[in-house]
Amino acid sequence: MSEDKIRDAQQAEYILTHPLTAQAFADIEKSLNDALTNVNEKDLDQIKNLVLMKKLLRRFRLAFETHITTGKLAEKELLPRRSLFSVR
Repeated sequence: MSEDKIRDAQQAEYILTHPLTAQAFADIEKSLNDALTNVNEKDLDQIKNLVLMKKLLRRFRLAFETHITTGKLAEKELLPRRSLFSVR
């Protein structure tokens, strides 16, 4: 179970830190910020939709970060066990 979490964390970190992913996040965030800046302040539905999209983008990133954190904790937990069984 812990090894699965470690593997998932490594994959999540690879994806999240990959330059294409980082650029995609930056581009989407910039587009949303630009849209919020340019939206008519009376268009409350559009403002609400843009804010929800920004929140969704944040949650999407947080899902990856949570996998990374969980995997690192699992790795720390598994490391002492591995050292007990290592051959010298």
